[in-house]
Amino acid sequence: MCGTVGPIKEILDLAHKYNALVFLDEVHAVGLYGNTGAGVAEQLGIHDDRIIISGTLGKGFGVFGGYIAGNDNLIDAIRSNAP
Repeated sequence: MCGTVGPIKEILDLAHKYNALVFLDEVHAVGLYGNTGAGVAEQLGIHDDRIIISGTLGKGFGVFGGYIAGNDNLIDAIRSNAP
């Protein structure tokens, strides 16, 4: 964990080109990056319907639990099909 951020914008460009999704793991970024602490995507100004963001609440907030964020249809599909 050296704090290196991958080329998220370029990966998102490829996702648009190949009709794919991007899964962004913000576990170690929540509370640290972005104006409101939402993570690297917020810091870079990246908001796109193709991105699913996951995070935990243990490191940045000192509690337990986690979350995923994305567009309504993606979240509904995950919620409806998760075991």
